Amino acid sequence: MQRGLFAVAVVVLAAVVVGAVAGPAAAAEPTVSLAVDGTPMAAGDSLIVPEDPLLAVNASARTTVERVTVRVDGATVRTWAPGTERVSERVRLDLANEPQTIQVVVTASDGSVTSTRITVEKDAVAPFVGFTSPFESDLRGQAPSDIRVSGARVTLTGRIEDSVGTEYVRIIRDHKVEGATGYEVVSESHVIRDPGTEFSQELFFGPGENDLTVVVQDRFGNSRSYDISVVITDVTDPSISLDPVPERTTSSTVFVNGTVSDNVQIDSVSYAVFGEVARRSIVVSQGREADPERERMAFSREVDLVPGPNRITVWTKDTSGNEVKQLVVVDYVRNVVPTVAVDEERTHLVADEAVHVYGAARDGRVSSLSVETVDGDGTVVDFEQVYDGGEVWDDVSFEEELALADEGETTVVVRAVDADGTEHVTRYVVPRSTQSDAVETTDQHEETGATDGSGGDGATDGDAGEATTADAAESDATNTATAVEDGGFGAFAVAALLVVVLSVARLRDATVEVPIEKYVDLDDTRPSLPSLPSLPSLRSLLRLRR
Repeated sequence: MQRGLFAVAVVVLAAVVVGAVAGPAAAAEPTVSLAVDGTPMAAGDSLIVPEDPLLAVNASARTTVERVTVRVDGATVRTWAPGTERVSERVRLDLANEPQTIQVVVTASDGSVTSTRITVEKDAVAPFVGFTSPFESDLRGQAPSDIRVSGARVTLTGRIEDSVGTEYVRIIRDHKVEGATGYEVVSESHVIRDPGTEFSQELFFGPGENDLTVVVQDRFGNSRSYDISVVITDVTDPSISLDPVPERTTSSTVFVNGTVSDNVQIDSVSYAVFGEVARRSIVVSQGREADPERERMAFSREVDLVPGPNRITVWTKDTSGNEVKQLVVVDYVRNVVPTVAVDEERTHLVADEAVHVYGAARDGRVSSLSVETVDGDGTVVDFEQVYDGGEVWDDVSFEEELALADEGETTVVVRAVDADGTEHVTRYVVPRSTQSDAVETTDQHEETGATDGSGGDGATDGDAGEATTADAAESDATNTATAVEDGGFGAFAVAALLVVVLSVARLRDATVEVPIEKYVDLDDTRPSLPSLPSLPSLRSLLRLRR
């Protein structure tokens, strides 16, 4: 009896233990992990992919995995029934180009179930562009195939739509230029990186036809292009702005300066003075190739004038053939009287024997021009006829080397004869630094006379000897003075000169009168003496009395 009761108790305890263990095991759910193109995805995650993705499913249960179901937006796309404790499967999802919900449901053999949801968007669609200027188009619509604009400088703007973001916008302008052998295409390219949701780019179109290509690409490499033909229809005239010119001038030329501009580009600028048949070019045509430098151009031209009113017309033409002109009138009053001048800065002495003269006769009507040097008495020393060609010139320059006067000052005289036959004279005194000592030496020989006893006014040998001694002494004094630099005496030179003077006076029994106050400033306490040229000759210091 007791043995039977013990057996029942063991059975009941075992049942309780088994029930305690089995109850929690039945409530455990299977586990599942997902990855999209190798990227782990937790419940609620989202991902954008460039193409149909590969979904990886890893599931497990305490018992066995009876079924794994994959659904896209609620529709079952794949089911596995492994019947094993663990399962690992992969499937390529066929997704639309929009965000879609991916759900994976795992069922275990004990009836437990688990479910996980993620969002995946396949972006195999290139970005869309909606243009806003210089034309408009819908964001997801088609851009126009051709447009017409009236100006060459255009700003292209637009909005961009894409899921993953735009990598770049490339804009290419091809301008067709007609050449001698056909059309030539000149391209211009611009790239805008990471533009965001909007872009703006300034473009310069050439005259006539242009091909515009806009390429937009997202970060997945999806790209879209828009091809547009742009034709410039230019009916607007160019403009001219001339700087003021003088109404009257005595100059034979005038500068015509100004600026021309156009809404497309300038082709040429020319001018003519009334009476001329052909125009003269200022800006030469370079054809119709797109050139932003010719949208606005400054110019300057020196125009030759004729006496009297000059009607100067300036034309400008754009590459579409539109042309305008502007007239200015300049009255040229011819100045017959020239301005005659010596260029003192360039004129210089040549070894104290000649002068090299530079100068000109300008702003007049010159028919003849000569240059000469004259001495203090007006005697012509040297002469050169610079121009006497018969024709009349506005400007005549000269450069001549002429001899100096033997003594005294030398004056350069320039004579210009105008078209009316009137002579115009300009004088220029040549500066001389020293006087020539040769003049004094010549005077001494003339006063000395013959010394050989054969001539003279009965001069005795004694007189001749005394004169010779005086001349020799004066010559020595002259040589001593010459050895001293011009500009001041040394003490030795002054003493030597006085010794010679007193010696001559003693030999001739003469009285010496030296008016020193005439040559030295006695009130000046500075230790300086006059220069050699300012001192009198030795003979002028001696007044001989018997």
